[in-house]
Amino acid sequence: MTSQRPQSTSRNKYAYRTRAIPTMARKKGPSGGGVFFAILVMAGLFVGMLFLLDILPFGRPATPTPTNALSQSVSTELTNATAVDLPTATEQPTQTLTPTETPEPTATSTAEPTMTPAPTEKPMPYIVRGIPMAYQSKLFRTESTCATYYIAGMVVDLQESPVHNLTVKLGGTYGGDIVDFETSSGDARLYGESGFEFAFANKKINEDRVYIQLLDRFGEALSSRTYLDISGSCDHNLLNVTFKQVR
Repeated sequence: MTSQRPQSTSRNKYAYRTRAIPTMARKKGPSGGGVFFAILVMAGLFVGMLFLLDILPFGRPATPTPTNALSQSVSTELTNATAVDLPTATEQPTQTLTPTETPEPTATSTAEPTMTPAPTEKPMPYIVRGIPMAYQSKLFRTESTCATYYIAGMVVDLQESPVHNLTVKLGGTYGGDIVDFETSSGDARLYGESGFEFAFANKKINEDRVYIQLLDRFGEALSSRTYLDISGSCDHNLLNVTFKQVR
């Protein structure tokens, strides 16, 4: 027979421990009355602290904070400053302007255009003396006929002395033809020592566009132009002209 060893108890070291069985039962907490009392105590302590800190009034006037005092001081100073009368600006006397009379517009006369005077001819040393006279040419030239017209004369100075070698010019138009002749005083002694003569075909018409003029040897005028009245009559086919010195 085999001997049986007694079973060791070490394996079942915890075999006999009781395990906690979960249960649905809750632990009882403090009762409702206790909680309310605790709240009241805490509230009282809180209120007491407010009184101690002067947060809540407790029958005495609240001490103004420095901020309020500063505001009141500034307000008072501003009030006092406002009460001070500031100097007012002295009104300067205004200068009364005297009304000036407005000058009335004056009527301006418009200048009328003036006629520009024609340039006057400078005084000439010689003029044609009197009115040239017309004759029948046979009184000087017996051989002449009415087919020729003559303009002749002489030149004298201040003492009625003959003046030689001055140019006598005949110009203008005769019957539509241009007249341009020159001769010298003293070339036709038939009319005096300083006599001159022009001869051209007689158109037997009246003409007033032929002029005669005295010039010096350089061509400068010694007299003005004198227009002649030429007749178409054969009894007046010679016109006598005398130049007279006047200065």
